Order: sequence, then C-alpha cells, then structure tokens
Amino acid sequence: MLEILPKHQPVQERFRPHFSRTFFAFSIGAVALFSVGFLSGKLLTSKQFATKIAQLDVKGTSEEKTFPLLKYSFSELEKRGGVASEIIVDRILTRTPEFTAYVFHFESEGRKISGQLNIPTNDNPAEARPIILLMRGYVAPEEYSIGKGSSPTAAALAKAGYITLAPDFLGYGESDQPPVETLAERFIKPMNVMDLFATVDHLDQRTLAFQNKSLATIDAKRVGLWGHSNGGQISLSFLEITGRPVPTVLLAPVTKFFPYSVLYFTDEDDDKGKGLRAVIAKFEQDYNIDQFSIGNNLEHVTAKIQLHQGTADKEVPQKWSDDFYSYFAGKGKKDQIEYFTYPGADHLLIPVTDTVKERAIAFFDREVKNKKPEPTPTPTLTVTPTTSPAEILNATQSGDIKATPSATPGVNN
Repeated sequence: MLEILPKHQPVQERFRPHFSRTFFAFSIGAVALFSVGFLSGKLLTSKQFATKIAQLDVKGTSEEKTFPLLKYSFSELEKRGGVASEIIVDRILTRTPEFTAYVFHFESEGRKISGQLNIPTNDNPAEARPIILLMRGYVAPEEYSIGKGSSPTAAALAKAGYITLAPDFLGYGESDQPPVETLAERFIKPMNVMDLFATVDHLDQRTLAFQNKSLATIDAKRVGLWGHSNGGQISLSFLEITGRPVPTVLLAPVTKFFPYSVLYFTDEDDDKGKGLRAVIAKFEQDYNIDQFSIGNNLEHVTAKIQLHQGTADKEVPQKWSDDFYSYFAGKGKKDQIEYFTYPGADHLLIPVTDTVKERAIAFFDREVKNKKPEPTPTPTLTVTPTTSPAEILNATQSGDIKATPSATPGVNN
C-alpha cells in the first residue's frame, strides 16, 4: 500500500467579510496612510502606497502574510542544497557472516532521523567502500520496524560489497516526529534525503566507527540510490531538484505529479478523500502547486536509471512507468534508462524479487563501482573422434556454439 496522507477533518472555509465591510476598512486605511504621509511632509510613492495597502487586513492592522511551506518548494530546496550532519552508529541490529546491520541516525532540520546501516564483513576497514541509499515505500506506522521495506535489498547489496543506508523517515523507527502540518510532513522528505546525501559527501574517505572500533570507510564518490513506490517518488524529487547523476534503481515508483499522485489513492479513505481535498484546495490558494511536484523539470534528471514494474501491480499502474520510460525515449535518452516489466508480478515484484535484486546489483556494479561486466564465455563443443559430422555442423551454423577441433589426428581433415 502506498503512503497516503493522514485523514483530516474538513477544513473550515476561510471567513469572507461582507463586501461593504471590506470596502469601508480599505477606505479608512487608505485615508489614514495618505494623511500620515502628508502630515509628515512626505508623500508615499505609488509603489509604497500599494505595498502598504496590501498589508492592511480588514481590521486595519499591518500584518504580512507568511508562507511557511515555501521552503519546501523545489526551487527553494535547490537554493538551499543539502546540509550535512554526522552519521552516528547507535547499536547492532543483526549480525550475519556477510554483513552486520546497525541502527544509525543523522539530523535534518534539527530533527533526528534513524535508519538501518549495513556494513559488509571486511578485515580491512580502511578500504573505501561504495554506498547505496535506499528509500522505502509506505508501511503503516503500527506495522513498521527499522529497515522494513528495504532490508531484503539492503542485505543483498551488503553481500555484494556495498555499505547501505536506509532512513526510516520522521515519525518512524527511532526518529523524531515530523512537522504537525500534513503537507509539511510530505514535503520535508526530499529535504531530509538531500541532507543525508550531504552527510555522506561530508564523510567521504572517513571511517565509520562504533564503540571506538572502526567499521568501514565511505567512498562518497561511488554512491547509488534505490527507491520503491513512494520512495521512488522521493528519489525522483532528489534527482530533479539537485540534477546529480546518481545511478538510481526504481521499483514500481510513483512518477505522477502531485497532488494527483496522492488523490489517486483516496478511494481507500473512509471519507473518500474529502478532508485531503480540502487541505490541498486551501494550499493551492497560497502556493503554486507545480513547485512542489516531480515531473515539471524532468530534463534536470541526469542520472542513469533502471526501472522495474510488475504488470499485476494494483497500487502503481503499469502505465505510470510506461509513460515515465516514454518521456526519456521520446527525448532521445534511451541510453539513460533501462526498463524491465514482469508479467504477473505485484507491487512488491513478487515472485521475481531475486531477479530484480540481481539486476539491481549488476546495474550498481556497472554504474557505481565502474566494474566492467565480465564477458559471457562462448560455449564450446569439443570435437572428439565420436562427434558426428551433424553435431559439428549444427553447432557451427547456430552461432551459439563454437566448434573447437580436438588434437586427435585425422578428425578435422
């Protein structure tokens, strides 16, 4: 199930004073401003006058309207950039022969965000390791535990030699609570991811430690991103805001614009989305909603992308991924994205999860580790005295098998 904003009671309509009352207050304010300017010996310019009038409310007070959510717009986040903190390793979560999982936390906007850190077993902690950041999809808060939604892939990546970081997000795991305002809780996530990336950059070639013991050294120049469902939307937000060429794997991502991407799922709400629609309608009165949504500046996405989609997904329609791929193909950027569909697979890519993980690891090995894929060995047919001429002919004509003559005299005359 995808992350759906919490239900809200219908928002009360904004009080709209009667026209005559508004006009009367406006007139009194205008006369007062003119009188003050005249008596002080200074006439206000038309621009100053208009500004002062705009600040007057119907009661005649001078209060500027604030826009607290503006800092979460993509343009403002681009200006802000990521703010680095530190990765603090808190405790061991699980230990396996191939890797150890830890609980970690970092800070963003003054709030603690916990998550799962996997470190491959290694006798040389000074060896710099590549790192993958994982963004999970929605999990109901009452069902959540640290790492849920990303731990199977994180384990596979750790076994393949990657450090992994999977944030829980605010309100989950051992994290602080998110902002009270509903939309702020949604909009703050790309900011949190930007801060986590900035923290990783800050830790480049530095060694993570736990209880005075060195664990691993981060190679921030070799970093990748993985996102599933709503985590895919958060990952795309990061790529669109920053323009960073971070190799990214997306599983059944939410790629449609806001607010359609959340309203699409409100048929599951008790009120059929009535409360959420009221919140969004109020939001649109004050803000340009396009500034808070993916899809408006996809040309800023420079990362190589691997996209996976199940055809039986009941949460994210296959058409969303089809359209996303078509955007890049239509722009002549097919080399930027590879797209896999899986007949009969659901939103969690069951029953092909192992195939998806293998393809993701191969992608990261190529794009993050810069590891050249090993050439597939050409199958050979060893010609022996008992090999029939028909077998040799079929093998060589098929192109799939190369016939290799044996050293037996007289066979390859």
